[in-house]
Amino acid sequence: MIPQITISIFAIVGLIGWGWKGLVIGFIVGYLITLLIGLIPFSKLGLGAIKKKYRLAIAEDFYSQNKKEILSLGRFKRLEKREIINIFSGYINEICESSSKVKNPVKKYSGDMNVSGYRPNFVRGAKRWANKPKRLQERKLLKKFADFCEKAIYEDFKK
Repeated sequence: MIPQITISIFAIVGLIGWGWKGLVIGFIVGYLITLLIGLIPFSKLGLGAIKKKYRLAIAEDFYSQNKKEILSLGRFKRLEKREIINIFSGYINEICESSSKVKNPVKKYSGDMNVSGYRPNFVRGAKRWANKPKRLQERKLLKKFADFCEKAIYEDFKK
């Protein structure tokens, strides 16, 4: 929805300021700005498709239910609980980013740019994301986390 609003604003400003030529130029500029905004890796900025407080709550729930398994991985042994929760919160952004890059995503309409928000895309992106680590134990944990996130976001959160 935001891309269409951005494009519309630039097109309207172009129309008001410069007439029909301005409308076309405003449309093109709005489209290009939308594309540039899409290139920003929001997960690196701590922003994402899901509000941070919800991501932290999901990550904390997962941590409390899987503490032994998480701490059994060497990379988490020396970290504090809050650091681990922040890492898993960031993983949710990574899953959303991965789900926005799936091939042939589910869309509501042809120009739909919110593909990471649809459950089938989230599941496919999460599966691809969870298979990145080389160690089997870590892949299993991340797959479990991805499944946990899917349930938390699309079932528990909707209630």
